[in-house]
Amino acid sequence: MASHKKHQDRKKALIEYGEKHINNTLDFNEIMIFINTYKNNRGRLHRKVNTNRQVIYNLLLGMNEFKKVKKGYWKYIPIKKNEE
Repeated sequence: MASHKKHQDRKKALIEYGEKHINNTLDFNEIMIFINTYKNNRGRLHRKVNTNRQVIYNLLLGMNEFKKVKKGYWKYIPIKKNEE
């Protein structure tokens, strides 16, 4: 059984990519290239991030930060957290 932290590294990488391209429409193929070539702090490929198209598509649908614009294109909309 998977834990609640199963896709934590993938979500972190998706948010990092979205913040780099905050005002642009994101192409799904470019997101896949970024995810599958994501590097860790040492410059090596991150071993828990690379994946297939279906997993990334489902993660994008489930994240509130990403909205589908049209087929194959997404928009990153950062969620502002309430500061207390």
